[in-house]
Amino acid sequence: MWERVVDELDILQKQKRRALFWWRDDDAVDVTPQLKRLVSLARAHDVSIGLSVIPVAATPALQRFVKQHDELDVLVHGFAHVNHARAHEAKREFGGSRSRTDMERDLSKGLALIQSGFGKRSLPVLVPPWNRISSRLVTQLPRLGFTGLSTWKPRPVGPRAQKLRQVNAHLDVIDWRRGKVPKSESLVASLLLRKLRWRRVHATRATEPLGILTHHLLWSAEVEAVLENLLNSTRKHPAVRWMSARDVFDS
Repeated sequence: MWERVVDELDILQKQKRRALFWWRDDDAVDVTPQLKRLVSLARAHDVSIGLSVIPVAATPALQRFVKQHDELDVLVHGFAHVNHARAHEAKREFGGSRSRTDMERDLSKGLALIQSGFGKRSLPVLVPPWNRISSRLVTQLPRLGFTGLSTWKPRPVGPRAQKLRQVNAHLDVIDWRRGKVPKSESLVASLLLRKLRWRRVHATRATEPLGILTHHLLWSAEVEAVLENLLNSTRKHPAVRWMSARDVFDS
């Protein structure tokens, strides 16, 4: 199954094109055995992770851990990861019935907490919980101190807020609809192949690095095996560049 992914990367190499990847992991609050396994895997393959941290829940232990591991850059995962959706809406922290004033206050506080707790390892990049944010807030993010935004699926075409770089996640290894279980290795490989082919056909969309999404709290042997093989298939391929979150949002 991974051979087909490598074949697709070979095509890109022959066309003298690159496949850009980055890794985002969500819902970090503390140091757990799962987080340690995640970082160990990243270190073994010499790749970096954009760790999406919930500001009000982040522990001093997590702050120390991040500062000791160069594989990690910290992103702002909302404020408290609390659902404020209306009854008919999908879950969201920044939207629903909340006033813009309240949402902007939480965004500013969340950014300040991440910057004070993680220092130079923090990035002013918002990852809204559940990957949802009111469109009226997006244009205000630069004014609140954010320079980046990361949600889900290919980023919108066309201008958004000035001075705001959006780079999303595109391939989640967890199947949320079936009870938060790992996707099969064959499914992950086929999804990756499909996304690489789509980017080859739509060359302008290939400028957005392809985001691999994990949630370390749902770590398992199955998840680790899938990621191990994904990294083995891509990390050293000459057509691939794995980017850090810092590189992704500074480029």
